[in-house]
Amino acid sequence: MSGLEPLAALGLVCNVFQVVSFAEEVCKASKSVFETGAATNSVSSLAATLDSLKQAFDDIQKTAELAPQPMTRQENEILKIAKDCTKAALALKTRVEKTQNASGAKGNLIRSAIAGVKAAVGVGSKEVERLAKMVEVHRNALETRILADICSRTDAITISQQDGFENLNVTLRGFIRAYSAGESRASALLRQESDSIKKHITTKASELGTTLNQLSLGNECAHHEISQAMVEVKNSITTLGLRATDNTRHERLLKSLKYATMKERHNQIVDPHPQTFEWIYRKFPPPKQKRDDSDQEYHDTDDEYGEGGDNDNESWSNSESDMPQSVGKHAHKVHDAASGFIQWAQAPTSRLFWISGKPGSGKSTLMKFLASDRRTQENLDYSLTNSKSRTTILSHFLWSAGQPMEAKIKGLLCSLLYQIISNTDVSRIILTQYPNTDAKDFDSDWSEKELRDVLFFLLPRSPRPLCLFLDGLDEIHPSDGQLRLLELMDELQSIPCLKMCVASRPEPLLQMHLIPFPMFRIQDLTFGDIKRFATGGLKKTFQNRHLNIKEKQYEELVSNLCEMAEGVFLWVVLALRNLQSGLIKGDDSEDLVRRLKALPNDLVDLYKVMWDRLGDDKEIYRKDAARYLNLVLTEQSIDYGTGPQHGVHLFTMLLAINKGLVEDVLAQGERECHLLSDYTPLLKDLGRRVDVRCAGLLEIIGLQKKPMDATVRFVHRSAVEFFQANTEGKLLLSFDNSTRENRVFDLTMAHLATSTYFLLSVEMRCDDSDLETGIVQSGTELSV
Repeated sequence: MSGLEPLAALGLVCNVFQVVSFAEEVCKASKSVFETGAATNSVSSLAATLDSLKQAFDDIQKTAELAPQPMTRQENEILKIAKDCTKAALALKTRVEKTQNASGAKGNLIRSAIAGVKAAVGVGSKEVERLAKMVEVHRNALETRILADICSRTDAITISQQDGFENLNVTLRGFIRAYSAGESRASALLRQESDSIKKHITTKASELGTTLNQLSLGNECAHHEISQAMVEVKNSITTLGLRATDNTRHERLLKSLKYATMKERHNQIVDPHPQTFEWIYRKFPPPKQKRDDSDQEYHDTDDEYGEGGDNDNESWSNSESDMPQSVGKHAHKVHDAASGFIQWAQAPTSRLFWISGKPGSGKSTLMKFLASDRRTQENLDYSLTNSKSRTTILSHFLWSAGQPMEAKIKGLLCSLLYQIISNTDVSRIILTQYPNTDAKDFDSDWSEKELRDVLFFLLPRSPRPLCLFLDGLDEIHPSDGQLRLLELMDELQSIPCLKMCVASRPEPLLQMHLIPFPMFRIQDLTFGDIKRFATGGLKKTFQNRHLNIKEKQYEELVSNLCEMAEGVFLWVVLALRNLQSGLIKGDDSEDLVRRLKALPNDLVDLYKVMWDRLGDDKEIYRKDAARYLNLVLTEQSIDYGTGPQHGVHLFTMLLAINKGLVEDVLAQGERECHLLSDYTPLLKDLGRRVDVRCAGLLEIIGLQKKPMDATVRFVHRSAVEFFQANTEGKLLLSFDNSTRENRVFDLTMAHLATSTYFLLSVEMRCDDSDLETGIVQSGTELSV
């Protein structure tokens, strides 16, 4: 296998295939020149192909410079192939140039061309045949052996399904798609680019051939026509070369702006529960949509709201009288908020809309929903006079729990520029206006001022309206601060073609600055959404326990959940866990209602109650709980050179609390064991202990599917704040008597053991694969 990452490996192989393919084209064009003369369509084909070959070879050299060292045998082999083919093509170019010089002799143009060809054909043809044979051998090696050694079809299929695949250049996309589909022939793998270039060259060469057929007009006339046609071919080739160069510079510019975790927060945000947030558009279909159709498209039936198709009487119908009473009393508030948002979206002159919300109320989920829902696009485009024009939607999610760039203004600027350049053809404008950007390879090469200058140069010149959805204003990095972010937002608002929808907690500085703008508080509007979510959660809880509950008590539980949540989805999640805990302890329906009513509405107070609910067990559990909580907090604070961590690997936690296991794993590495210990039972046991002892304040992701890959993290950012800023939270952590230094050491050793274990696992899989391959090969040899 290649030492490169799969995408980089496929990019390298794609470029080498191009070099080989171009080298074969050079051989064909050279052969035609030697046989028929330099003044033919072969000259244009040769020149264009050589330019493309040089560009592909330059890309290969850049990849090689950045590749992990030392390079693998397969990587060195394909680099040698690229060098050999490039040398061969350049050697033929020199030979052709000599032929062209001979054809340019004074006197009759046709006779001089024929004389030049005759002078070279004796040696030239043999040279072409020799080099063409060498290139063919290299191509066969790539197709039959080297491509599969470098990267598997599985890797290609995986890459083709990842986010950002469409941002790759067209040649690489076509190469990966063809390889994923089972192709290995160069002609098929490079068909998309080859067809495009050949079509253009064929057209120009045909025009040149027509000119040559009219040579009977006389030598002077012929010379003039050929010269003019050659100028056109040269200009076309130059244009193609510039286009290829522009594409390379465009890709490099995008790469310099994209930092590794640019989309991480977006991808971390869970999709909303079915039918959540539909109230924004349900009563306000886009005015361009016919009312007859919109009833079906925007006014969903009751069945779509229930779990498993049941009618839970919680859908929103067209009249307030049909609404459930618990939802109806919020109808006017929802109507006004949704109407205000739609008016903002449709108005061409509106600038900013603010979505305010408590912690855990679903702000980020709503922002992701709005930025991706097609009805947002339709409403933003409502006032556009050109029916073919569309608003460009940009989005960014600031995240204090992520890496620094995810919470910094520089990360925001990189993200906006990346999205704009990806969606519009502005690279050449930027590179012309700011020539120094052509030398940038990574986000660290940019200063914040440079990013700001380029962004504010581009935005006013946008041919299309722009709308930015910016989430998490309150999560801006402390080194930047809310004031600097608000100043940037003020500058953005001054751009006529840009409008913004922003979301944040109602912190004092943000509220003072944003209160003049149209806004709504999300927790005031999600009663129906929370009822639907709570109903589904309760139903699942009782079904899993095979319990029955009276209709009246069930409705009382749902009603209390919705009222007490006060618009905070996270509160419902935690309350449902509390009810599940009661069921495990044997609570009946009346006990559950009392348990629920005893819960506080505030999240911080709820965290306290979650701990206190352990009762006498908390005295037993608190030492273990404090240890688990402190390990996750410590892991999040350690700088591994990649920014803050979002949690701790469950296997790493297992090792950190059990030094004997660390020694066991490291000993397996020293002995080069061929049978690794299975820690799955221990991981599942630890997962249960963390869940029970920490009262739901920590959650384990992926325990049931793949225990070895499971992660432990805090249930929400507000839970982290509870332990960092709340007196009772700090008191709970104090029951762990380990120091920070102890925990850092334990985690470091655990990471070392974790890496050792997974490295051994990979080596064992490779050994097993080599053994199977050897058996197959031996069987083949015996059968022969």
